[in-house]
Amino acid sequence: MEQNKPKPLSELNLIDNFLFEEMLNDPETGPILAKVLLTAIFDKEFKNIQIIPQRHVSGTQPDKHGICLDAYIDAIETSSENPFENVAVEIQSNIYDIEPNKYRATNEAKRTRYYHSLIDSKILKSGTDYHLLKNVAVIMITPYDPFGENRMVYTFKTSCVESPSLPYNDGITTIFLYTKGIKGNPSQSLVNVLQYIENTDEKNAINSALRNIQHGVTRIKNDGEVGVRYMKYWEIKENARQEGHKAGLAEGHKAGLAEGHKAGLAEGHKTGVLEVAKNLLDILDPATIAQKTGLSEEEILTLAENQ
Repeated sequence: MEQNKPKPLSELNLIDNFLFEEMLNDPETGPILAKVLLTAIFDKEFKNIQIIPQRHVSGTQPDKHGICLDAYIDAIETSSENPFENVAVEIQSNIYDIEPNKYRATNEAKRTRYYHSLIDSKILKSGTDYHLLKNVAVIMITPYDPFGENRMVYTFKTSCVESPSLPYNDGITTIFLYTKGIKGNPSQSLVNVLQYIENTDEKNAINSALRNIQHGVTRIKNDGEVGVRYMKYWEIKENARQEGHKAGLAEGHKAGLAEGHKAGLAEGHKTGVLEVAKNLLDILDPATIAQKTGLSEEEILTLAENQ
């Protein structure tokens, strides 16, 4: 199998997982990128941003499926500040998982459901009251339209089927951001950010916040250690792809052998039945032979003509 060539690091955009993770992992530009993203998405300011890039969340049991979160962000909305200066109030942060998703998943809804369930399973300590369970938003950024309505923003929350206006605040939010979407009157700041994420270059860094991010992108792309990490990252991905291809070929070959064996058995059985029918031609009529062998009367008559 011919090996693919990696896309040059200099040509990566933030929609590419590797560059997105490297940017968030950078102590200088990571918080800036996270704040710009969250502010554009929610139209609110955020503080106390803590980033855990590429966080692995294991399954509930060793044999259960785990997930790898591209950007696990713990942050507090500025609007959540204590309005009473002299009253002690615990301000609770929220969890934001941001995932650039360049390639369409087989089942978007169930994938995000699983992300929510595993994140929740790790953030509430034993014996803690449920009201301390943090709100979680899983955010997918895609260059394709996941639901076909040409919206830039698709927001999903839990609701009551019989009474949609009935409050049911379980703290779960799932957001899909389609970079080319038009419907829904998205804010200009969100349009600018998503355009920049899909095409990360100086031309699309049209404001001071995005220009600060672009400086970080340029620095990271020119970092030799990042280049080494990128080649290792690509080799792992490529090896996994080739192993998958080999496994697929082996499975296909195995299935082909099984089908061939089945076909051979069937052909052998048919030949044996024809021989039995030939031996019966002198002692039984065609209708009886057909009944005993399972052959059609036309096949029996053809045998008789060729005798």
